[in-house]
Amino acid sequence: MNDKLPPSALVTLMLGHCAGILFLIALPVWVGTLVAQFGFGALDAGALATIFLVAASLASLVCASRFGRLAHRPLAAGGFGIATLVMLVAPLAPGFGTLAASFLVAGASVGAALSMTHGAIGLSDNSHRVYALAGIAIGVGAIVFLGGIPVLVEQAGGAALFRVYALITGAAALAAFVAFPRAAAGAAGLDAATPFDATVKLAITAVVLMGMTQAMTLSLYERIGTAHAFGLAHVSLALALLGAATLLPAPAAALLQERVAATTVVSTMPALQALLALCLTQTSLYPVYVISGPMMEFNIIFTHTFAFGLLARLDPTGARWPAHRQC
Repeated sequence: MNDKLPPSALVTLMLGHCAGILFLIALPVWVGTLVAQFGFGALDAGALATIFLVAASLASLVCASRFGRLAHRPLAAGGFGIATLVMLVAPLAPGFGTLAASFLVAGASVGAALSMTHGAIGLSDNSHRVYALAGIAIGVGAIVFLGGIPVLVEQAGGAALFRVYALITGAAALAAFVAFPRAAAGAAGLDAATPFDATVKLAITAVVLMGMTQAMTLSLYERIGTAHAFGLAHVSLALALLGAATLLPAPAAALLQERVAATTVVSTMPALQALLALCLTQTSLYPVYVISGPMMEFNIIFTHTFAFGLLARLDPTGARWPAHRQC
């Protein structure tokens, strides 16, 4: 692979992707912890998660559209750094208003940092493969997180979840400060001068809607299992399989890059995601529950890898990295 990124920069982008996306993958544990450890109802816990995701989305919308005019390393390091501080302070006064304000700030910070990370990945010569490598990193992180955090929270309390988040975002902030890559000369201003065409806009819309389906459904995965009285052991097994499912799609997407058309993947897989969401939310059968969740996780990461590479090729505003250069 010749992506013109030094190993330190590649590791930095993988860690940044992991730190940002882990918030989305960990939604079942996040919502479950807010309910079980902090005493919130499912509606309030879902609202807090929504505040975080909306803030992250809006920050990404603002930053991504201005990527060529922003200082990438300061925003990546600063965004993850602010999220680290917020996650350390938030559980000290865990009322709804305090957490809502905390999640608003943390979400916006993570969204800005993640936009810089994904923008940097998009500038690599083989963005599909770099994104796949980042996906492998999030797969490993998800297995550890979804497998270990529920036990840690049960033993140490809900604040432990925030401390683990802070540890991950803190590592991403430090890595971004030291080794975040710098765009080639001429990248600045291109995004403002060259608008997206209809194809890119439709592809972005599809990815957004698929992500919304994922967030609304899997954020309540643990709660759905509990509501159906599947039992702690069975729900824990489902969460472990959910984490394991994140490890497989990225390498699969990397191996199939030259064998399956990206347009085929992004045109068909959203329909499968909708079907899986219906299966998960409309059934009381444990086998359907335990299969649908991991399949949704696999599907979105697999599809996103192809969509990311496709958008990087279609996007007329991108530059490329010069070899071995950093901010």
